[in-house]
Amino acid sequence: CGAMSILLDLLQTQSLFLSFELNWPDEIRGFLQFLKLFNLDIDYFGVSCRYQLSTWYQQYLIYTICNGMWVLVVFGALIVLHRIRYIQGYISAVSAAEAQLDCINATLFIYSILYTRLMTQSLSIFHCRSLGDGSTYLVADTTLKCYTEEWWEHAVPGGVMVFVYCLGIPLAFFLILYRSRRQLMNPLVRRQCGMLYIMYTEE
Repeated sequence: CGAMSILLDLLQTQSLFLSFELNWPDEIRGFLQFLKLFNLDIDYFGVSCRYQLSTWYQQYLIYTICNGMWVLVVFGALIVLHRIRYIQGYISAVSAAEAQLDCINATLFIYSILYTRLMTQSLSIFHCRSLGDGSTYLVADTTLKCYTEEWWEHAVPGGVMVFVYCLGIPLAFFLILYRSRRQLMNPLVRRQCGMLYIMYTEE
């Protein structure tokens, strides 16, 4: 799973090259478009958080929040479900603990895949383009002029998204590894967060 995570990160990063305004050859553009398939999106699974919203900003908020939170909701519910089954006597304490470790590991793995997409989405509120007359508009929504009072009202929540996703996910990974740094070879630790370091070997 470690090698797969590295490969997916590489493919996702390369797909971001399309965001640069360059005159890509058709062959290269087609290849980069193909790589965008590896940017995991809940819509690929037939689950959409895009409602009939009137503005791009409303869609931005709902879509970014849904794409980032569904993982916690799903695996959090699974952990709670196993805990309830343990309390009711349907499974043992060991089985409940193992299920919790597996859910945490799966959550970390999926967030490592989602990270590139969440970063791109959350930063799109700050992607502005200057025109010849000196005005600056948001690339994703050309009806919104950048650095105006209305834009700042949108940019502040967008900044929260950037902090939570762009900085929060790597920070969470770091804290998990730092807390477990002396027990990385422990089977229980490997089962909980092994996907973050299992691809590395001791020198």
